[in-house]
Amino acid sequence: MADGAGRPSDLGPLSPLAPMLADMLGLVSSDIALVLDAGGTVQKVVLGANDNEALRSASADWVGRSLQDTVTDATRKKVEELLADVSSSGVSRPRHINHPGPLGQEIPFTYTAVRLGNQGPLLAVGRDLRAVAAMQQRFITTQQEMERNYWKMRQTESRYRMLFQVANDAVLVIDPNTLKISDANDAAARLFGFTSEQLVGKSPTIGIEPGYALAVEGLLTSALAAGRSAEVRVHLARGGQAARVSATPYITSGPSVLLLRTRLVVDQVSHPAAESRLAALVDRTPDAVVITDHNGNILIGNPAFVTLFELNDEESAIGLPLGDWLGAGDGSVAQTISELLQNGTVPLFVTGLRTGKGRALQVELSATLLPDGAGHCVGFIMRAKAAQSTLAPRQAADDGSSHSLH
Repeated sequence: MADGAGRPSDLGPLSPLAPMLADMLGLVSSDIALVLDAGGTVQKVVLGANDNEALRSASADWVGRSLQDTVTDATRKKVEELLADVSSSGVSRPRHINHPGPLGQEIPFTYTAVRLGNQGPLLAVGRDLRAVAAMQQRFITTQQEMERNYWKMRQTESRYRMLFQVANDAVLVIDPNTLKISDANDAAARLFGFTSEQLVGKSPTIGIEPGYALAVEGLLTSALAAGRSAEVRVHLARGGQAARVSATPYITSGPSVLLLRTRLVVDQVSHPAAESRLAALVDRTPDAVVITDHNGNILIGNPAFVTLFELNDEESAIGLPLGDWLGAGDGSVAQTISELLQNGTVPLFVTGLRTGKGRALQVELSATLLPDGAGHCVGFIMRAKAAQSTLAPRQAADDGSSHSLH
């Protein structure tokens, strides 16, 4: 320590009071106080008001031992530095030192020491850092969990965007608070003659003949009030074609939205170039994609489907019920198709898969209707469920997005 002129203070007169000072400091201002001789051997241990069994047990045999022998190997150097500080200046900088606990755990402390006179004893006081360490660990754990959730959300959002943009149906996402368009897929842009960006912020009746605007507005209001899907017939403003418009509430743990789907009553115009790009995309995606008829019989699958289902080749599954593998016979494929016929899309949920080699897996699955002339096909997209996934069976994903195959 130093006096007002910067010279080391002589605390020698306090040397005889070292044990009493340790008692006082241990009780009022620290978690532990140690009296050490000039060589660093422990002469006395005083536990503070936060005395606990682990610390009492760990310190029971410290008296008569070198302080270095009471700490972990990784912090012995810190004890040397603390004693060197005291030897040179009379007072040490705070040092983080760990003591081994009785059950093999480490008890972290931050110590400061002062020398009572040139040849006097050393008085070291320490603060227990276990509460701080626990808070730091909780912070790290929370941060890691947030990062996992963030990347899971990004992954889910990425899958949603792919599904949303390849949907054959025109899909508008409607903000239930403003009843304005907040998102639109490419099929909607083509059908209504606008870009997706031009549709955002507009009324959902923008592509509908004015005489049907009230019917669409009533459809949205009804879907919001009843909490279930509803449908009306309309004519499009562009070309006057007849179409079916359905509104489906999509409720999740995040903001809820309305999905407004528009489907022409007649066959939609084919886009060979787009279909070619879609085929290439489906073949390259790491997700398993399989298309079935309305009874759930497999029509086609991509390479990732063959890999996930552990099949010899795609042809061996053509014409067979998807339910032979998916859902493990619990009827989930039939239930999914039933929901699709009502709502047009099924959000992400978890179901079981029994592979061609007999392995049982959990998969995350979403599906959509794919219009095909007079009937319908069903598109399924799935991947093996990650170990940290929190989706429950038939529980929607937590990002508030719709999942449609396009």
